[in-house]
Amino acid sequence: MTGPVEVFRLAEYLVEELQERGWKTGDLALRMPGDYGLNLLCVEMLLAVDDDSLRIDDETFERMAVALDVNADMLRNL
Repeated sequence: MTGPVEVFRLAEYLVEELQERGWKTGDLALRMPGDYGLNLLCVEMLLAVDDDSLRIDDETFERMAVALDVNADMLRNL
């Protein structure tokens, strides 16, 4: 039998990753493929809006995954 699994919200995960890497939101947006301005807007909205109904498209997950060097499915499952 396993113990409880710690659950992270995507915003919490991003905040921790940014802190660990010493990045600001602009650093993440810059490392994401595509338009910097759109990336920055997406990242800042994710961090500002604490709402489970916020819809994130697959392309945004893919771009964040590239920047963070993680699997996009892992981000989707947060």
